[in-house]
Amino acid sequence: MYQDESADEVLRKIGRNLFIIQQVESLLKLMVSQSSLTGFLTQLARAQKLNTDRVHKQTMGQLVGQYLELIDPSKAITELADISHIATKEIVFSSQTRIVGSPNYYLQKQTDLAKMVEDRNNLIHHLLPRLNLQSKESCQEVGQQLDDQRAGLVAQLEELKAQLLALAENRQVMCDFLASDQAKEMFERVEK
Repeated sequence: MYQDESADEVLRKIGRNLFIIQQVESLLKLMVSQSSLTGFLTQLARAQKLNTDRVHKQTMGQLVGQYLELIDPSKAITELADISHIATKEIVFSSQTRIVGSPNYYLQKQTDLAKMVEDRNNLIHHLLPRLNLQSKESCQEVGQQLDDQRAGLVAQLEELKAQLLALAENRQVMCDFLASDQAKEMFERVEK
């Protein structure tokens, strides 16, 4: 198969976009698996591992659906299930993360993420019939489409990075509080 510089360039762009898509997918898995955690304090590590294992096998479309539930303004944070019937003094911990935005933000994210999934599927499953590596024009046309696709992918990647950074910072604040003397005093008052 003959390849010139335009063929090499379009192949490089395909690899670049696939790499960005894998990064987005990895961050979606992290966000979805970290968004909700409930269990006895002594079982939190196990509960988190179960969340991570469950999310690990999901498709990009499933991940996007679960991520959209985190930002859906019509969905409220679910209440902790009534566990008063359990005879234990063990502490139950529950944490949920929501991304708050306007209904317009939610609708825009639905559109953007649906396009990202469609672009990913087209790149993985439907690019080969459209691309003629022996045609400079075909390579340039597909290369431009890949550049346009990259811009949207990078925007999604950067937004997810920012949201995960905020999640990590919020969790650190919570951990710092729980380790503080103020929290210890509060827990001691409750035990009395």
